Amino acid sequence: MNDDVISKPAVLIAGMGEVGRRLRDGALHQGHEVTTLGRRDDLAAAIGTHVGPIVLAMREDDLGQALTRVPTSRANDLVIVQNGFIDSLLETHPGHTRVVVWFTSKGEFFASARESLASGPHAEVCASWIAAHEVPARVERVEVVLQEAREKAAWSCLVGPALAAHRCSYAQMFSERREDAQRIVYEACDMASRTLDATVTREGAWAMVEACVGSLGWMRGGTKGLAFRNGCVVRWAEELGDGMAAVMNGEVLRLLAQNEL
Repeated sequence: MNDDVISKPAVLIAGMGEVGRRLRDGALHQGHEVTTLGRRDDLAAAIGTHVGPIVLAMREDDLGQALTRVPTSRANDLVIVQNGFIDSLLETHPGHTRVVVWFTSKGEFFASARESLASGPHAEVCASWIAAHEVPARVERVEVVLQEAREKAAWSCLVGPALAAHRCSYAQMFSERREDAQRIVYEACDMASRTLDATVTREGAWAMVEACVGSLGWMRGGTKGLAFRNGCVVRWAEELGDGMAAVMNGEVLRLLAQNEL
């Protein structure tokens, strides 16, 4: 047997959505033994007998609960791939690997909008799983990946709940409601910068919006991760006593509530 295959660590992936499935396929392609878990499987029990990377690939909404099942002593094995402003959730497990994924798939459709980035103990191996799909991925410094993750969180305030709220595609929102779209993203950047004591740039996040219209213009959005996207921005503004700083993100919440009646 190939010694290179033997040396590859076993991989545990919790969450079999589009990201989890693609990472599984990439890991298998690279010669890893992979164990996958669904929503009803016992994550704590699986971790107890596992040695190697632990990928949490569920939604942001489920991440906090999943983290309670991961011993802090295993933080260096954790691989986090979620979008959204999840900084506070990750404080309990310092030393994890963070991956900012820029690919999407729906059935047979697969596209990479930007280069995916990874940092942390398992960054190199995670990048290789993504590269197995012949899409770009690279290892970067923690600071670079963290900024990318936060600016992507601001981007996702538009490409997700806002599209669903305004009942239009990404391309339509960009061309027909450009000013509203920009305000949604800028509000998220401003509130994140003030709350996280970090630089989350309007320019960086809006550049993501512009760069992805061509490949993702067909997307129409959904409510996934709402609390960690627009809801988080609105909550921060209220906590800072400046609700007007998140008017457009608040409008997203209002419209979604109205549409779902």
